[in-house]
Amino acid sequence: MREKLGLIGFGAFGRLTARHLSSWFDIQAHDPAATDGEGHATLTDLGTAAACPTVILAVPVEALEATLPWAPIWRGPWSSMSVRSR
Repeated sequence: MREKLGLIGFGAFGRLTARHLSSWFDIQAHDPAATDGEGHATLTDLGTAAACPTVILAVPVEALEATLPWAPIWRGPWSSMSVRSR
């Protein structure tokens, strides 16, 4: 069984990422606008995608602020994620 990878955002960059990584990961993607995983990802809810051991944010810069409030679920001693406020 392959490791799960959460992909938040399945626009152009998310689809490109899924195509390149789907050979190595079971990709769980979340994007409210997506209707098809294109054979490279399973579309799922935000909580499922965010709970994967590896998560990639593939959202437009203008959507980061709306996306990041739930990011603390990733926080832990292993996390290298940092967020600066304006």
